[in-house]
Amino acid sequence: MPSPDGMLSQDERKQIADAMQSRFTNAICPWCSSPNWEVGLVMATTTPVGPGGTTNLNGQIMPQVTLVSPCGYIASFSAAMMGIQI
Repeated sequence: MPSPDGMLSQDERKQIADAMQSRFTNAICPWCSSPNWEVGLVMATTTPVGPGGTTNLNGQIMPQVTLVSPCGYIASFSAAMMGIQI
């Protein structure tokens, strides 16, 4: 579980890195073609959008973990699928 400010622990970051390596053995950045990725420091989330583009804070959220390539490209993945609980 991330800290109150959303930061992932070293153990959680390693768990995510291990999960990604077991699922994607040849993950290449679509922008810079680098095979090198870092696990993001924080857990992110999506926010549902309501009518007219308003933010719907009463809806469900989808916690995500991110991988960041050297060029700054960010790939997001379901935290639940990576075994991270909130």
